[in-house]
Amino acid sequence: MARLNDGVAELSVEQVADGTLHVVVRGELDIVSIGVLQPEIAAALVRRSNGVVVDAADLSYVDSSGLAVLLRLAARHGGLEVRHASVGVRQIIRAAGLATRFGVAPEPTLELSRQFPAELLSVRASRSFVLAALGGVEATVREMAAVLVAELATNAVLHAATPFEIVIDVAGDQVRVEVTDQGGGTPTLLRPEPDSMEGRGLMMVDGLAARWGVSPRTGGQSTTVWFELERHDAAAPPGDGALGLDTSPEP
Repeated sequence: MARLNDGVAELSVEQVADGTLHVVVRGELDIVSIGVLQPEIAAALVRRSNGVVVDAADLSYVDSSGLAVLLRLAARHGGLEVRHASVGVRQIIRAAGLATRFGVAPEPTLELSRQFPAELLSVRASRSFVLAALGGVEATVREMAAVLVAELATNAVLHAATPFEIVIDVAGDQVRVEVTDQGGGTPTLLRPEPDSMEGRGLMMVDGLAARWGVSPRTGGQSTTVWFELERHDAAAPPGDGALGLDTSPEP
């Protein structure tokens, strides 16, 4: 194991029973740190293995020089897989055109759901549920999801007047939230006049979500309104989320 004196970077190498080389990188893998970590990098390059797995759970940053080190390891050992990388590190790897080359493992999918009764207190409870469920997502996305789900929960309580279910799906860089009530029908996006007191719930979803839509269920007995948010700040800013009306019944 080698590390920088200031603790900015650390790298360790272990060969496991199946012949795979496991490399753990912590801190910043950049043009400064790779000079100090060169002995460990060299040792990893001379070993024989059946492939390399890089554990990037604690890798906070990688620059083009660090990516070059990973490319050398991939070339030497016939392939390399990056696991547990943060959203930011995955984004850097994708921007460099190396996601396929490095076999970046997708982030585990999180899916949670909860039923809520048809009462006004459920609107506040739905916000709390979303904030808690998305505790591992950056604050801006988490708070935006809570705002939008409260608008959809309000619609379910006031207009459908039925219990509703919230399903949260986090996969990779995307957060998808579905709100399903039992009222049937198709919610309509309105463009209210400036002095209008109603009609702004879906307008807010349309303006703030990256994508959204409506999915009627079989028999018209329930309706799902869904929206998606991008997790990383470098994504195109949300807005003008055109209504994707999916009229095909769900099974």
